[in-house]
Amino acid sequence: EQGRSGAPVLPGAAALFDCEPWARHEAGDHVLFIARVKHFRSFADRQPLVFGKGRYASLQPTEFAAPLWPLDIHY
Repeated sequence: EQGRSGAPVLPGAAALFDCEPWARHEAGDHVLFIARVKHFRSFADRQPLVFGKGRYASLQPTEFAAPLWPLDIHY
């Protein structure tokens, strides 16, 4: 499958953004690209891929278990 711009669409993606380049900025040893969204589409029947705190997660409802003590909390 391809987006309107002809860019490939990842199979199973929860959303797609068709963009056009707008700006490019040197940022130390990185290059930051800014794009203008030309078309957006989401798929309500697909689950998003969530990444945070160094791991992937699901937004599926789960049963909550009692916390294990001591709690592993880092500040």
